[in-house]
Amino acid sequence: MKHRISIVAISALMLACSPKTVVQPTTPQTPEPPKTDLASLEIAKGKALYENKCGNCHRLFAPSEETAATGSLS
Repeated sequence: MKHRISIVAISALMLACSPKTVVQPTTPQTPEPPKTDLASLEIAKGKALYENKCGNCHRLFAPSEETAATGSLS
């Protein structure tokens, strides 16, 4: 009987001294709204302005066609 009591006491002591793990509840992540980039908004406005006012008579040059030698790049 003493043997059983000592086993229970040792088991209880080991259980009491063991490290505890706490499970933190997770909160669902809400997706962030898309960020509006001011520069891309300004570019879109400029493109629309060009297409409506200038694009009828003038073609828009591709950036790959321009070089420093033509003086178009700063």
